[in-house]
Amino acid sequence: MPEISSQISILPYGPLYRQGCLNAFESNTPKYFTWNEVGQFNQWLDHLEGKCQLYDGEDSHYFVALLHNQVVGCGGFGYSPEKDQATLAWGLIHNSNHKQHIGSALLSYRLNRIGEMYPTAVVLLDTTQFSYPFFQRHGFVIEKITKDSYAPGMDRYDMKWEKK
Repeated sequence: MPEISSQISILPYGPLYRQGCLNAFESNTPKYFTWNEVGQFNQWLDHLEGKCQLYDGEDSHYFVALLHNQVVGCGGFGYSPEKDQATLAWGLIHNSNHKQHIGSALLSYRLNRIGEMYPTAVVLLDTTQFSYPFFQRHGFVIEKITKDSYAPGMDRYDMKWEKK
């Protein structure tokens, strides 16, 4: 039987996928995200849908991972031409689909898209102590740790991708 990650489709985000993305986000709260971040994530989706502008002068790209036409994950990146820097944004997999290699497939897809679109870009991300080992396995190195940055007990790990 093929592994689940080979059965997913990765497509550009659109309003049709909003509720599925919100469901996936909330399934990871409060372990991986704080409840305060639900509002920030909603604002990010508004930005993607053209309802507000969050990042002047930056390109935003966001994708959904579908399994049997259901959203099981989402993730994207922003690109700053001024800094030649891509920052991974709001990458997550529905809690019930963790440990099925879907996160790895979605991360690889995003890194490949960055490489195709912005081949000289530096790739950065910030995450928590709960998720940084996942990113380390994919070539990211810790640049800085800020204790209790997101909330008490949720440290911020700033990481940089060491391209192979």
